[in-house]
Amino acid sequence: MAKEKNTEIKTEINQDVSIYEVGYHLVPTLAEETIPAQADAVKAFITSVGGEIISEGAPIIKDLAYSISKTVKSIKSNYSKAYFGWVKFSTTPDTIEKIKTSLDASEVVIRYLLISTVKESTLIADKEKRPARPTAAVGAETDKAIDELVIKN
Repeated sequence: MAKEKNTEIKTEINQDVSIYEVGYHLVPTLAEETIPAQADAVKAFITSVGGEIISEGAPIIKDLAYSISKTVKSIKSNYSKAYFGWVKFSTTPDTIEKIKTSLDASEVVIRYLLISTVKESTLIADKEKRPARPTAAVGAETDKAIDELVIKN
């Protein structure tokens, strides 16, 4: 009977843990040598509230599709570039609000997106893993099959 209770507790704990990913933009005015430390600060906060890092992407400078504004200490700045990084982690849903509050309060994070995701990698690294594109011959066969199904007046 004690064994059943332990199993129930473990199941409850595992159900509470979810996988999340946060993508963030850091201000481009940071010195390049401080970027890894800023990324480590984001990861350190996630682990300090009970999160476990699964994978990450180191911040790299990117041109933004549009200008983003950030107000820090009553000074509004516009940015057309930013360092983009991401972290995938597991944690309980109740700690997500703490992570959001920390990212909102950060003076170096311009913007972030926090999503629920899956543990498996969603990146396709090799061309071999990508589905093959249909050849022109296959496309022509498909067009012919569709033409046969279409009712003509």
